[in-house]
Amino acid sequence: MRYFGKIISAVALLASAGCVSSRNVSQSLSIDQLLAHPSKFDGRAVVVVAYANIEFEGDELCDVPSAGREGCIWLTYIDGPLKHWQDETEQDLARYKAVEEKWRAFHGKRVLVHGTFNRGPSGHFGMYLGEINLITEVKLAP
Repeated sequence: MRYFGKIISAVALLASAGCVSSRNVSQSLSIDQLLAHPSKFDGRAVVVVAYANIEFEGDELCDVPSAGREGCIWLTYIDGPLKHWQDETEQDLARYKAVEEKWRAFHGKRVLVHGTFNRGPSGHFGMYLGEINLITEVKLAP
């Protein structure tokens, strides 16, 4: 009987692991794919290959350089909460500047980003149809 219980436990564990991994996308997606099916990818871990545009009130990932907002999604690369600019601490500002400097190196380049997609509206004044946040990895795309 113990053997049967162990088998049931193992099957349940494998099944639940399969469910978790099926929510994640291992192949790289384009921005167009995310925008064409935002509900399908909403809240899911994704891998995106896109061009990074890093600028004041315009951090975005686009399928092509200078695509315009319609072909881009908002990029949230800050790795922690930030208070209103009047209430920021020295540590908040230092952390923000370090992360921003890292991302500035990717400006105008094609990058591979692992993160979470959330359908919009999002971004500056809600002008984007989706965003990537909770980024776990970024590197230059091959």
